[in-house]
Amino acid sequence: MTWTPSAGWCGSAAPGLAAYEARMRPFVAANQALATENPGGPASEESIDRAKRAITL
Repeated sequence: MTWTPSAGWCGSAAPGLAAYEARMRPFVAANQALATENPGGPASEESIDRAKRAITL
């Protein structure tokens, strides 16, 4: 498995990395949004619940 800037990951890891990105991106985005939703204060309960539901284990 190798990395090239023009082709990305080459080898057997590419499908796994793509699947990981597709599955985790919504979860990561929802949790990162909690940090900027209400600067200096807590995130709303609705946003926290949405972040908790952003992934199914």
